[in-house]
Amino acid sequence: MSKRSKVLVGAGAVALIVGIVAISAGARRDRGQEVRFETAARRDLVAAVTASGKIQPKKKVDVSADITGRITKIAVREGDFVKQGQFLIQIDPTIYEANLQQAAATMASPCGAPRSSTPRAPT
Repeated sequence: MSKRSKVLVGAGAVALIVGIVAISAGARRDRGQEVRFETAARRDLVAAVTASGKIQPKKKVDVSADITGRITKIAVREGDFVKQGQFLIQIDPTIYEANLQQAAATMASPCGAPRSSTPRAPT
């Protein structure tokens, strides 16, 4: 083989290798994200999330009552921000008013008067 034919065969081999590399790089290239276009309109947004794990609140607050009773009025909704001292609920006061009246009546009656804890000597 002559020097000229060896150069041509070498140049052809290099061109073939460069072509193969270019084709394989083009096939591996990311095609991008598929996008869908629509006109703007009002509608409900529905989203579903599927994941495993636990949902933890940023801050946990335990709410408890000092007394029990029937709630007659609720002034806040779930998720509302509240401040210390803000009116939240009203408990039916009828049971407690009746207990107060009964205690007042017991104190007013002669049998319900407070007794002395020290014994008295007969006079």
